[in-house]
Amino acid sequence: EMLSYTGQTGSWTASRGSTCPSIVGTWTVTYLWDMGVTTNTFNPDGTFTTGEGSNGTWTQNGCGVDWVFTNGTHYWGTMDPGGPYMDGEMLGYTGSTGSWSAVR
Repeated sequence: EMLSYTGQTGSWTASRGSTCPSIVGTWTVTYLWDMGVTTNTFNPDGTFTTGEGSNGTWTQNGCGVDWVFTNGTHYWGTMDPGGPYMDGEMLGYTGSTGSWSAVR
């Protein structure tokens, strides 16, 4: 499956099976519901925490990334094969939709 994104951080095309660096580490995430910015720290055990103290679980399949907050808000997207950027879409627990981008 090929995924293409054009976002604030650039444009790229990658497949979910492509080789990308691990998401593990701290990213600056911009989410476009209200132009918020936070940090997400993705831990090696498949959990993450945000700068606001929220948390949840994450998975990565090649360049495909996916994380879900404990309240049900869901982010998914694609990492740039070079590794420093990723972006995608999100679905809030209330049903609102939006987009996001992140940089290491």
